[in-house]
Amino acid sequence: MNEFKTLIEGLRGRRKLNIYQRVLRLSLLGSLLTFAVMSGLYVYAIFTINGTLREQTIDLGDTVFTYIEDEMNEQVKLRMTETTQVRSYVINLELENAVKDVQWLSDFVSMNLKHPELHMPHTLPNALYEDIYSGTPYIFFSPELVARGIDEKISREIGVASACEDLLLTMSNKYDCIVVASKNGYVIRIDKLPDENSLVPLCTEPLKSSYDSRKRDWYLQGEKVSAPIFTDLYSSSTTGEPCVSVLMPYYDNDGVAGVIGMDVSPSDIYEQVNASSLEGRDTIFILGKNGEVLFSTSKDEDLAPYILDRDLRNDDDETLAQAARRMVNGEQDIVKVDIDGNEYFLAFAPLKSIGWSFGTLIDQSEVHLVGEQVKEDVGEYIVGYSNLLESFLFKVSAASLLIVAIIFAGLFRRSLKESDDFVKPINSLIDGVQEVAGGNLNKKINLATGDELETLADNFNHMTGELSALMKNLAAKTAAAERTKTELAVATEIQDGMLPKNFPVSAEFNLHASMTPAKAVGGDFYDFYMLDENHLVITIADVSDKGVPAALFMVMAKTLLKDNMLTDGKPENLSAVMSKTNDELCDNNEADMFVTLFTAIVELSTGEMTFVNAGHNPPFVRRDKKFSPLGRAKSPIFGTLPGLKFPAMKIQLHDGDAIFLYTDGVTEAMNDKRDLFGEKRLQVVLNKLPDAASEKILSDVNEAVKNFVNDAQQSDDITMLAFVLRGKA
Repeated sequence: MNEFKTLIEGLRGRRKLNIYQRVLRLSLLGSLLTFAVMSGLYVYAIFTINGTLREQTIDLGDTVFTYIEDEMNEQVKLRMTETTQVRSYVINLELENAVKDVQWLSDFVSMNLKHPELHMPHTLPNALYEDIYSGTPYIFFSPELVARGIDEKISREIGVASACEDLLLTMSNKYDCIVVASKNGYVIRIDKLPDENSLVPLCTEPLKSSYDSRKRDWYLQGEKVSAPIFTDLYSSSTTGEPCVSVLMPYYDNDGVAGVIGMDVSPSDIYEQVNASSLEGRDTIFILGKNGEVLFSTSKDEDLAPYILDRDLRNDDDETLAQAARRMVNGEQDIVKVDIDGNEYFLAFAPLKSIGWSFGTLIDQSEVHLVGEQVKEDVGEYIVGYSNLLESFLFKVSAASLLIVAIIFAGLFRRSLKESDDFVKPINSLIDGVQEVAGGNLNKKINLATGDELETLADNFNHMTGELSALMKNLAAKTAAAERTKTELAVATEIQDGMLPKNFPVSAEFNLHASMTPAKAVGGDFYDFYMLDENHLVITIADVSDKGVPAALFMVMAKTLLKDNMLTDGKPENLSAVMSKTNDELCDNNEADMFVTLFTAIVELSTGEMTFVNAGHNPPFVRRDKKFSPLGRAKSPIFGTLPGLKFPAMKIQLHDGDAIFLYTDGVTEAMNDKRDLFGEKRLQVVLNKLPDAASEKILSDVNEAVKNFVNDAQQSDDITMLAFVLRGKA
């Protein structure tokens, strides 16, 4: 105590100090100086760490944004590629159906001409002498034929060829114009006009007095081929809109007898995929063989449709022109293009049936919106953690300074070394923070100081680990959510577009149907259509799977069955049609899916119903105002094995009788106690409707199922179809 007092007086200059005291004074001054220097370095280091964290937060956010943006770009490319492939597949399917239709019509007319004795001649109205309106089959003579005169041979030929009248009526639902053009100068034709009360073009001038199909480019092109071909784009004489025709010759015993043509509208083709995968944010277009835009949802001048003298391959935007050249060459890819200074993703796939290409375009800024949101979220997380770290650093600083101030007198000889040892881990922290801010989230800071700095390093390591996991999890969830949303949107819209919505209004019967999927995409479908004026086909089915694969399989099954029905769908041929459809479905069933199906042909004039139940739920039939099950399935399920037989059965329906078709989503609907709705409960509900029309039957059954299920989640797709006969039977 006396030595310390003497030292203080010596520092003030009031008394002289001995050597020991001078050494002590020098040591004290050295310790104070060391303390001051090291304290300054410590404070500098603390503020450096804090400043580095603040400065690098923006860089780290940019790094995260770049990572998320790259990942989102890849996911968008994958999603657009898959969406474009699905859409091009559906369009190709429609074009292939057009090829099948023209082949069928050619075979039918050729058989009539080669074997006229097997067919009764038909008489059609002549557009030269009668007013013909939309949707009516008619005949037309060229000026040359009128001048030459109609001899007996040509008259017989016209009568036999006109036997295709029923086929023309059936096919006119799908095509704006169908022409059977003879080499002898007459045409058999049907036109479907926008206005049903409009006269057909050949009833009006100048075509009425000058039209000769044999001088048209499409006829000259069609008579030279032996298989169906598609023409280039031209203006339809029926609608005035751009269209293409599928052509094929037909034959008599002497060879080519003429050419058959069917108009196919690009707009009608696109309506088969009438949904946008990104809620209207993408652009859909079809590119022709000469680089022309045939159809487009874009309002941009570069992609405006129906400008036939413009070739997109010569566009001022070179990236778009190069992509257009690849599309015309039949390639499939996804690329970046520049249009008017904006960057887009363009996915394209060929329409091989016709030589066109289908494209999907999306502005890259749509992808940036997601990345910017992720950047903002990560930035907020880093700033919050930086503030927490700053508070922690200052608390450590205060505690350290207090400890050094208490013990500095006994440790002044080691102050420099201790200060150096203390600064090293701080520098390690600074280096680690800078490396992490540079984007290396795997960086670990290893400190073994045993004090708060080691705890700080451990906390920092924990922070980087959590941040890395957060980024990966956020990217994965964002990509998965977008992908799932796109798939479900595409599948839902395709499936909904394939189901008929216009229920027929007829004095002979009434019919209604509905499909309520358990999730966004269902595995059920229904269908109904007229084979002719007297035969109605009704179908209900349940595909074995859900999601996009089930939606595609549904399209395939529905399309194959309908095409075969329209081709040879007579009651006596129902078993053969079902066997043929099953074989075709098995040939394309690489996913090993199957479908349970009930289909029937109702002869409206007699009430006789011919049906096949391929492993489906037994329908209910109403006779004498009472519903009862029609009986269990007698045929195997669809799509499992080729070569199976599907025996047909018949029942007689009378006026007021009804058929109720349904899938197992009705009888297997469960309430919160996991009780099933069941067939008995369904029969009770139906028997409360002894005279109800089809729409009333569906609404009451649907209401009963909803009341039974109550708040329980729907467990399966619910599909129903009700048919009530009001005919003469």
